[in-house]
Amino acid sequence: TAQAHADGALDADVERTLNLCYSVNEPLLHHVAKRQPLAVYKYAMTLDGKTSTEKGHSSWITGMRARQKVHSYRSFCDAVVVGGETVRKDNPKLTTREDTGWVPTRVVITRSFDLPSECNLWDVTAAPTLVITGKWNADGGGIKDSREGESF
Repeated sequence: TAQAHADGALDADVERTLNLCYSVNEPLLHHVAKRQPLAVYKYAMTLDGKTSTEKGHSSWITGMRARQKVHSYRSFCDAVVVGGETVRKDNPKLTTREDTGWVPTRVVITRSFDLPSECNLWDVTAAPTLVITGKWNADGGGIKDSREGESF
């Protein structure tokens, strides 16, 4: 009947809306249910199980479509975390590549704080950058936060 068809269409609309609500709110729902943040781990790997080429290049071992997907995922994240070696070798931007919308904080974890003085992460107009290190800097702190311009 027409009513059964209308009910089926309504059910499909409700299901699509609920799925959209779940996907948009997944980090919050996960945090509430599990009492821990939702973490997404992403890495690129070659077919032979390596994370860089024989010459040490690792920034472009994925295709354009995969990179675009990663950039869109970042718009749902509070932070993007990398190690100091990634910064030294790849000079990543760690942004969504979008002009508008949410910008996650870029976090670098490094033991030495031996990061290049010229790198994309120091452009804090693109996104805030937080550096966490085991070495204390001259200001007496082990964490640098570009949002505050302070060490602590």
